[in-house]
Amino acid sequence: MLDFSIASVVGLPIGTMLAQISNWHVSFGVISILTIISLVSLLLIVPINTPQTRSNLQNYLPSWETRE
Repeated sequence: MLDFSIASVVGLPIGTMLAQISNWHVSFGVISILTIISLVSLLLIVPINTPQTRSNLQNYLPSWETRE
């Protein structure tokens, strides 16, 4: 949630400043380039194949066990 707040507080003024200095096409282009850089870095950093384990509800809620 913090990243959205920072993006709103920092990104909007910078985008508005870029749009006022040149035009809205430049700020849109900068945002597009930053998005592509973020996407490529995520594709390189996040592993593709991770082992998946099935979760069991009884592991999370031991109080549901039957007591005798």
